[in-house]
Parts: sequence; structure tokens; C-alpha cells
Amino acid sequence: MKIQEAMDIIEKKESGFMIHFERRKGSILSSDYFPDKHLGEELISTENEAWELADRFARATKPEEIINIYVIDQNFNPVNNYDSKSIRRR
Repeated sequence: MKIQEAMDIIEKKESGFMIHFERRKGSILSSDYFPDKHLGEELISTENEAWELADRFARATKPEEIINIYVIDQNFNPVNNYDSKSIRRR
């Protein structure tokens, strides 16, 4: 972690949420998320809004291709109680 990242966390300059998910291609899983904070995309402002978007994303994608959908914070940590709200789709 760079010092500026630590300072941003300490000063809470950056806040918001992202949707984490896994893509399944055959027997291979790859992780991904959106919006992409590293590309400068604006993060989702509230956790509730992020969960609603995760649900819409799940309904718009195929269960055999996109699995394990849940909300993460600006530091890529799962939010509290994510395990009970996650959209697993095995």
C-alpha cells in the first residue's frame, strides 16, 4: 500500500462500494468487479444501492456464467454480513 492510499483511508477521502463477482469458463473461475475504481469510475454511493445493483446484475446474467456476486467496499473488503446476502448461483 502506498502512503497516499493509507492517508486517503485515514482521512476517508474515498468512499463507496463496488460489485464483486466471478466468471465461470469451463472449470476456471476469474474474479472481477465493477465499477472499476482504478480506471477512475465513480463508486456506488450507498451499500443499499450496491446490493440493488448486484441483484439487477444477477437477474441480467446467466447463472452458469456469473456466480458469487456480492458487495465490497472501496478497499476491496466484503461488507459486513455479505455472506448472508451474497448471490451464490452454483
